[in-house]
Amino acid sequence: MPLFQCKVCGKVIEAEYETCECSHSHHCHEKKNPQCCGQPMIETMDD
Repeated sequence: MPLFQCKVCGKVIEAEYETCECSHSHHCHEKKNPQCCGQPMIETMDD
């Protein structure tokens, strides 16, 4: 699972991407970062 960091508090968690759902019950394949403190989290790269 990818690691994400909160922009606001700096906490790093392991999480799944969120998927966006479009109107008319169609599913997008767009992957969104999870949110923390009302902001999208930053994906951190493992070296």
